[in-house]
Parts: sequence; C-alpha cells; structure tokens
Amino acid sequence: MACGSTGSRVSCGRDLNCVPEVADTLAAVAKLGFDFLCMPLFHSRFKREFELEPAKTRSGAHTRSDLLLCGRDWNTLIVGKLSQWIDPDAEVEAERRNSEAALTQELNFSAYLGLPVFMLHLKGPHCANLARLLLNHIHTGHHTSNFWIRVPLMAPEDTREDVIENEPGPLRR
Repeated sequence: MACGSTGSRVSCGRDLNCVPEVADTLAAVAKLGFDFLCMPLFHSRFKREFELEPAKTRSGAHTRSDLLLCGRDWNTLIVGKLSQWIDPDAEVEAERRNSEAALTQELNFSAYLGLPVFMLHLKGPHCANLARLLLNHIHTGHHTSNFWIRVPLMAPEDTREDVIENEPGPLRR
C-alpha cells in the first residue's frame, strides 16, 4: 500500500458491480492486497417496485443475508453502493417516487449492517431531491452516515460516443 510523506498509510479498495459470493470475493480482494470491497447491496437486476401492483406486494428476500459476514467484516471491509437504476431526481413522478423508496431502503439496510460508508453516483446536474433524501437520512437516523459521492468530471453534453480519440478523421478530397 502507498504511504504518504508523513508515513500515514493510504487505504485502497476494489470496486465491483457484481458480487455473487460475498465471503469468497472479499477473501480474493484481500489476497490481492486491497483493504475493502465496494459492492452493491442489492442485485443489479433486482429493480424493486414500491408503487404498482402486483410487484409491490411480491414476497421474498430483497437482498442477500446479513449473516454471510460477521458484523466486524460488514463494519470495516464493505462499502455499500447504490443500485444504478435509482434516480430520485427523475422527471417522471412514478419513477421518482419508486427511486425515493428504493434509496431509503438501501440507506436503511446500509445503516442496519453498520457499513462505514455508502457510495452513490450523481446522475446529472440537478440533484436537489437526492440531497434532500440524504439530509433526511442523516437527521432522522440513529447512526453515523458517511457518503462517498461519485461526481462526473465531464458534463454529458461534452462527451460524444461517435468520436474516437487519437483516430484520424475522414480524409477530405
């Protein structure tokens, strides 16, 4: 691991989007020299529905068991990640309300597990509702909440998928 000029240790983690077996993946990540694992708490294809029937009343587990790791491992080695589909600032009201409920569910599960940090990403420049929900979670919870927020370095309109860098343009005759 890297050390700063003051001799303090720098912590480095592995960010994964799919973790089928938490304990095995955590062991593999530790063997590679990483200090923690960033992983989604809910399966990426399991989009929960809080508004519409019949999916609203679907029974069954929402996520993996909290017993897969001991409490100390959850508290020190896992960083939770927000599901990619959640957009609490969506323009469509039903999608926004569903995302709000899912975000609250994921934040509460993260707090229940005692995760040290919860990582989320900004979907765009307008995130007032996301900020409101995070502030509400911080003020109403009986736990410490730390967030890592992934901020895009370029505006979406400044990136183009049809341009390949370092490729010569079309020849003009």
